[in-house]
Formats: sequence, C-alpha cells, structure tokens
Amino acid sequence: MTEQATTSSASPSTVRPVRDMAIPTLPARDMDETLAYYDRLGFRLRNRFNEFGGDYAIVVRGDLELHFFGHAGIDPRESYGGCYLRVMDVDALFAELQGNGVECLSTLEDKPWGLREFAIVDPSGNLLRIGQPLDALAGPEPRADSRIGNERAGV
Repeated sequence: MTEQATTSSASPSTVRPVRDMAIPTLPARDMDETLAYYDRLGFRLRNRFNEFGGDYAIVVRGDLELHFFGHAGIDPRESYGGCYLRVMDVDALFAELQGNGVECLSTLEDKPWGLREFAIVDPSGNLLRIGQPLDALAGPEPRADSRIGNERAGV
C-alpha cells in the first residue's frame, strides 16, 4: 500500500501520498475477465465503480496500482494500451507468473537500455513490460529538480 501522511489542517480521513506517482489507466474489454486475469498476476481488487455510465476498477499489488475503465468495443489485436511496471525483483516475479501459467510475450532478458525485463499482454490487448534496472547500468536516480530536456538544452 502506498505510504500516506495526513496534514494538520486535513481531516482524519484526508490523506495525501508521500511522493508523486503516475498511475496507468487501461481499457478493459470485459471487466470481470480483466479482474480475473490480474488476480492471476497477484493483484487484488481495491475498488470497483459503476458510475458515470461505465465500469471502472482499481487493482493493487504492493506499491503497484493499475486502473481500468470499461471499453467493450476494444479489439485486443488493435489496442495501444500499455504500461511499464518497475519491480524490485523481476526474476522472482517472472518465476511466479510462469508458475501460475501466465503466458509471456517475451522471455526475461537483459536489455541494452539497462533493464532486465519481460512482457505480457492481457486479454484486452494491453502490453505490460515488467522489469528492473540492471545495477551496473542503472546509474544514479534523476535529481528532483531536473526537467525533461535539460540535458539536451545544456541547462
């Protein structure tokens, strides 16, 4: 579960994440099928809504969180949905998913861009690349004050 903190001016039920994060929102052709698939991946349902005229679900696995919106008309062969999941132990996760019979699109391997990763495709056609940095190639974390393009602009 994401670390959360309350502020003195916030009510006890108001929480804010300790750090910024991005959460992918992916299409789901059939929400029940999608939730069953992600259950096999070790995700658990946090919440499901049927407001605003559509189905919406949130699943979590440790600090990973994915959101899904109902899209019955999506053709999995033409889906452009996808995301990258950075994990702490990609080897263990790959072995776990193989043990659960999850079909992988690619095998686990070291990539020239400094990540050890593999890929899967869910029933709605969403591509999930799952990996972790290779220690020798990962380099330092970006500075908190850095901006995209600063290195190219000489800033």
